[in-house]
Amino acid sequence: MHEHATRNHDEKQSDLRPLWAITWRSIVFIPFVLVFGIFLVAVALSLVVFPFFVATYAYHHLWQHAVGYFAAWLVLCCIWRAFHLSRFFEWPPSVL
Repeated sequence: MHEHATRNHDEKQSDLRPLWAITWRSIVFIPFVLVFGIFLVAVALSLVVFPFFVATYAYHHLWQHAVGYFAAWLVLCCIWRAFHLSRFFEWPPSVL
């Protein structure tokens, strides 16, 4: 074979380096992204659902549960505002 037709060992390693760089970052960061994503969706969903729980428990005169969910809802509202979590649900700016 010609010397240009075969690849040496260094070129094969250099081809695998970008693939390995993407792979190890995915393995390391996917669990963090999943935890943060689940937390973000749970907070957003709870902001909508908890007031219905409070109203339902208050209607059935289960005041301890209603007060507990109301307190949890207030804490979530404070977290939502303190960390500006609403920015993660905004549409990206238009490029047009």
